[in-house]
Order: sequence, then C-alpha cells, then structure tokens
Amino acid sequence: APPGESPCPPRFGPHWELIGFQGDDPATDLRGAGMLSLLQVMHFSSKRPQLLQEIYRTSRRDGADFPFMVVSINMTQLTLGALRAGVLTKACNRNKQVYDTVHTFYEACYLHMFEDWKSNHCTIVDFDRVKKDVARLSLQKPADLFKRLEGWSPAGALQLEQGAGFADLG
Repeated sequence: APPGESPCPPRFGPHWELIGFQGDDPATDLRGAGMLSLLQVMHFSSKRPQLLQEIYRTSRRDGADFPFMVVSINMTQLTLGALRAGVLTKACNRNKQVYDTVHTFYEACYLHMFEDWKSNHCTIVDFDRVKKDVARLSLQKPADLFKRLEGWSPAGALQLEQGAGFADLG
C-alpha cells in the first residue's frame, strides 16, 4: 500500500462479513455480478459518499440490518437486467454515454430499496418483496428511479465523518 494508506485486507477472513458478504471469501458472492458489482459500489462511494454511508450504517443496525454487499450485488443484477431489456437506452442516449448512466441507475435502485427499507421498517425477511418492487420499477418506470435519486439531498442525512470511507476493513 502507498505510504499513509491502509494495506489491502487479506483475501479470506471474517472481515468481509462486516460489509455484508455472506462469508469469509467475497468471490463466492461476486459470482452473481462479477467485478461490475465492485465497480458500482466504488462509483457510488465517489459520487454520493453521504448516501452510501447512510445506507451502510442502516445495513448494520440491529433488527433492520441487511447484508450490504449482497444487496448491492442484487442491485447490480437488476441494473444489468434493465440494461439488457433496453429500458436504459433512452437515458444512455440522452447522456451520450453508458458508464455513468448505468452506475447512476444502480445507485437509484439502491436508494429506492433503502428508502423502502427504512419507511416500512423492513427486516431481512422483507428483502424478497423489496427486491421485487425495485425490479418492477427498474423495468417499468426507470425515469422515476432516476428522478428520485436526483432529488435526494444529504440535508437531514448523516454527515460523513471526516476522512471516513463507507467501511474500514483494516
């Protein structure tokens, strides 16, 4: 690692469960959407760190917790489904690019899931219903998801701790 930065965490270990992988080997979960799921959460961290941190903190709350990275991978899969179905074509053409549009749509899906989770006081047993709702919206009303993300404001959100990332695995 560069001077002053934490070294990369070991490939295997219980530290991966802290950010919501199902076990001590993240590769097992990543089979669902591959490296794209990691790129999406990194993009999210760079574009909307306060929102990402708020989602992560909620994922760690007793009773309302959910496996952050597993849910993230699910949102990547829904995003890929929307892209393959052609429902993101209009937004990609309007933005004149695919990369940021696809990442932004993933963030919009995760935001909808997060807001539904909080407002309905969901627990892990509700995940299937919440995911189906996001899937339906992603295919039928993608513009609504984009608008919801555009309208999200960190006002009232948790303030990002100085120098904090979304999780410390060190």
